[in-house]
Amino acid sequence: MNLEFLKLDYTYNACLGGIHYYNYKSLYQFDLNGNLIKKWEYSKEAYDFYGYPMERFEYAIHDKHPFLNYLWSSSEKIDITEYSNKSWGEPKITHLYNKQGKWLGEFTSRKECAKFIESTESAVCSAISRQSLIKKQYYVSNSLVDLFIPKPKIQYYKSKFYVYKNNTLIFEGIGKDIMPVIGLNSWDRIRDIFNRNGWYKDFYISTEKVESVPE
Repeated sequence: MNLEFLKLDYTYNACLGGIHYYNYKSLYQFDLNGNLIKKWEYSKEAYDFYGYPMERFEYAIHDKHPFLNYLWSSSEKIDITEYSNKSWGEPKITHLYNKQGKWLGEFTSRKECAKFIESTESAVCSAISRQSLIKKQYYVSNSLVDLFIPKPKIQYYKSKFYVYKNNTLIFEGIGKDIMPVIGLNSWDRIRDIFNRNGWYKDFYISTEKVESVPE
């Protein structure tokens, strides 16, 4: 597989080697005032141009902070008020909890936490976003609390879905009936869609009927 293959209409891989959780096919670059500077049609082109691994861009998108003196997003429009003015690389406290939610300690960076539990920065970032166990024994969080209690997971296999394409409702149904419509057979992948912004390829997916889909 090469970059030219990724540009074909029928492939949805966003990078060489397969799909990554935060690896978007299109990448939007903004100045620090929220003005769109450039749309990268294929995110790997941005990684190669700036010479940084995709994880650096992933953190900037997920944690909403500047990187390379720019803001980055998978969406064409952003809310500037959601973004931090602290650049990537500044200390970001990460709190570690055991499976029972008891606080174990804090780390000055994702990397330091990942090293301690023998995992990866990407996995720590994902566990924070999902409020899920990492290595089946830890929770990680940006916040210090007396007892960490993760939000209950939505049982999507019981949910009713509404799928839109070109602002038109093309499907409504319950549970796994959505899978052949959008071409996904994994509940984890579907959950990831809702952890981002509801968009997958050209589909907008919601658990409620909407008058018009968001940008």
